[in-house]
Amino acid sequence: MNKRGVISLVIAGMNLLLFLIVRGPNINLGLYTGMLLVLSSLGIAFAVFSKRWISLLVGTVLNAAGLVIAVSLLILIGITER
Repeated sequence: MNKRGVISLVIAGMNLLLFLIVRGPNINLGLYTGMLLVLSSLGIAFAVFSKRWISLLVGTVLNAAGLVIAVSLLILIGITER
């Protein structure tokens, strides 16, 4: 695994830590969702640029999970702001 693949996995770990640490009713949901979107997008980009199949698969799957959570939160924000 090369440097970009490791960075992609580290970003996926940061997404998981962010998801576990930031909790409660008083969080800024828009900022939190934006951070998840940016980190997941960067992680997927690093996974694609790593040019190794194992890094590509693992990094993309783990970062796509964070992206799915972020998009779900965006939909939730849109539904609840009526």
